[in-house]
Amino acid sequence: MQHPVVVVSFVSGAWAASVEEGVERETFGERYPALEWAHRWAQAHRPSLVRVIRQDGIVEDEWAYGAFKGIRRMGPVDARIAAQ
Repeated sequence: MQHPVVVVSFVSGAWAASVEEGVERETFGERYPALEWAHRWAQAHRPSLVRVIRQDGIVEDEWAYGAFKGIRRMGPVDARIAAQ
């Protein structure tokens, strides 16, 4: 089973936080409340992932919530690829 992914993105003039597979979705006027909702959802549904997607479709940042550990920032995808 794949772990849930909460995607935060800018859609139609607002920030949206949605769980992949369409389980839940919230819309916010600003980025910070969308991120806060995403992180709280991910904490309550471990293990899970929070993914921020820029307007151009590029993944900007990710955080992983493990089953037994706290949060682990995975960082931008470009930075992880460059480090390899």
